Amino acid sequence: MTDSWKRLDLGGGGLQQANLRLARALRRRRTAYLLWIAFPVGAHRWYLREPIGAIVYCALALATVAAWQAVLPGLAFALFDLWWIDRRVTRLNKFLRMEAYLRPGAGGPPPGYTRRFGKD
Repeated sequence: MTDSWKRLDLGGGGLQQANLRLARALRRRRTAYLLWIAFPVGAHRWYLREPIGAIVYCALALATVAAWQAVLPGLAFALFDLWWIDRRVTRLNKFLRMEAYLRPGAGGPPPGYTRRFGKD
């Protein structure tokens, strides 16, 4: 049987007219599940006439995009730190060595120091 009967306009307010309006208005599970694929925009909620839920999905999608926009600079900064850490440790250690060995009053070796080896 074809669906051409659904397009018939029988007019009036009888049972047949009510059934035709109902057949056009009914929602299909398959369509709702297929629209769920586009969940970030809440397409399945719009289809199922749930505008508040659809708006919440849209708001969450926008918040996720906004958060992702904040994540990218943070990720770039973290990747920069991978390069920066080695250079910073090298410079800081050099400074600390110079501070330890070249500070005023450090003087020379302690009295009686004969390097690593004793007198032979």
